[in-house]
Amino acid sequence: MVLLDGEAYFTVAPVLGRETRPFVVEAAGGVSTALGTQFMVARDGANVDTTVTEHSVRVAATGHDGLLQSVIVNEGQNVHYGQDGLAVPHDAPVAVLTAWRNGQIVFDNEPLSSVIGRLNYYRHGRILLANRRLADRRVSGVFTCSDVDGALSTISQELRVKTVSIGRLITVIY
Repeated sequence: MVLLDGEAYFTVAPVLGRETRPFVVEAAGGVSTALGTQFMVARDGANVDTTVTEHSVRVAATGHDGLLQSVIVNEGQNVHYGQDGLAVPHDAPVAVLTAWRNGQIVFDNEPLSSVIGRLNYYRHGRILLANRRLADRRVSGVFTCSDVDGALSTISQELRVKTVSIGRLITVIY
């Protein structure tokens, strides 16, 4: 499986008998190999996060030194890789990261720039920031995936910022 962009959740059944065909997800030059498990892979450009909800996954990617590195990510953990190489697996808020499977988007003190990136997954057109000063403003809340415009309206009111839309193609926060 090749993940070009966005998020995907996988439930992989254990292989029966002697045949072994690993389930592999490739994303941005790295590889996540299931070890009989349930896991999520999220890709945003060159940045990839693998979150394990059951059992474990082997993640391999190029490290800081340019060499291929590999780590085992256990249940309840997440690992990131990207231009800075392969990070160390750490405990993750799995329920928050997989809330989209239940139609929700959850933000817990996240920067507005990250929030906009995630909201753009669920919206036709793009949400943009007019200036970088707003990028670090913090956002917390639970929103519905099917009502991104409502989420954007609530976030704008709470942060006391304004938005302008050009049809449904572009919304600018300023």
